[in-house]
Amino acid sequence: MHCNNTNKIIGLLILCLGMVISCATPQPQPAPLVTQYPLKLEVAIRTLVNDLLQQLPKNPNGTNELSTPLKIVLDPFVDMASGEVVQVSRQMEQLIVDEIHTHSNDMTVSRMTSQNIRQANYVINGTIHLENYEVGTGGTTPPENIEKFYRVSSSMVNLGNAKIIAHSDVWISEKELNYTPIAAYQDSPMYLKDKRLESLVTTAKTPSGQSVSEEYYNGLDTHALLAEADTLYEQSDYEKALLILNKAASRSDGNVMKTYAGLYETHRKLDHRKDAEQAFARLLAVSVQETQRLNMKFLFKVNSADFIEESVLREEYSFWLNQITEYFSHNQDQCFHIVGHSSHSGKAAYNENLSKLRAQKVQKLMKPNFPQIMQRSQAMGKGFEENLVGLGTDDARDAIDRRVEIVIVNCSQLGKELTTF
Repeated sequence: MHCNNTNKIIGLLILCLGMVISCATPQPQPAPLVTQYPLKLEVAIRTLVNDLLQQLPKNPNGTNELSTPLKIVLDPFVDMASGEVVQVSRQMEQLIVDEIHTHSNDMTVSRMTSQNIRQANYVINGTIHLENYEVGTGGTTPPENIEKFYRVSSSMVNLGNAKIIAHSDVWISEKELNYTPIAAYQDSPMYLKDKRLESLVTTAKTPSGQSVSEEYYNGLDTHALLAEADTLYEQSDYEKALLILNKAASRSDGNVMKTYAGLYETHRKLDHRKDAEQAFARLLAVSVQETQRLNMKFLFKVNSADFIEESVLREEYSFWLNQITEYFSHNQDQCFHIVGHSSHSGKAAYNENLSKLRAQKVQKLMKPNFPQIMQRSQAMGKGFEENLVGLGTDDARDAIDRRVEIVIVNCSQLGKELTTF
């Protein structure tokens, strides 16, 4: 009897020990496709691609559509703050192409053009944006300790039914990406923040299963023409770029800022001065009509109200200012604020004053050919209050923060005391 009880106790101890060991040893879990933590650029983009592909609809045999011939086109990823395609966008494109090709040889993947968009099954688009990173902090991190990382958002659109079939987000751990704009955007006289950009951003951030932005979907043919023109411009093939841009301008949905900025740049490269003037005048009119502002790319020296010392740019600035003056001379019912901005380095009061000096600089340069500017405009400075990047690095990455923009306002909104010289 004693032995039997002892055996029972030993058995119970072994059972309990097994249960403890079982509970203490967690079972391995499959690694998630996408992590919420920043990754190296190459790893992040390959992870993003894999996540998108895993979300593809399944065939009857249970495999995803990678088992069938598919055509995918890439809509170049844009910086969400400026609307520009930057050099790291091109790097991401190549990583996307390489990663998709590792999954299947029956897929074609290429940058969007006016030809391949018509045969494509899917389009992948995306945005890049420098954002505050507060993952896992519960929003308790003091503002001065919050780090910024680049976040990439991407969606895959089914061109057959206008649905988002896959969506993914990743964070990039590198703090310094190659943010130099590609040639067409680097030469643009404006930051092209318009409805076309808004529709792209909306689409890139839309969750899987929802309908794509109607404006984005309906404008894809024109958008493909503009992407193709950008590629030709990068290759210095200005004659062909001009042909493509004229095709875009002839379309009913091609009356957008990007079209006329491209025509202006290309005509300049080809020394078509009259055509360049006409394209720029059209760019101003479309920008005011669509956004009620002119977000010009006047570049200033750091901590200065003087333009950067580059003779070619200074000559171009003179042309821009003459054209802007001409525009407002012919639109006498429009008044405007000239708003200066600064990057996020230094004290707030200093930057507010610096940004106002930049606005006054533009106002003063317009005055000789536009005497009534003092009655039609008001110069003001916002400092770093409306930063779009906010790094405070005073280099190409936050150049958009050191901008001067012209904002159309009702004439009753002008202050009673205007800046004088």
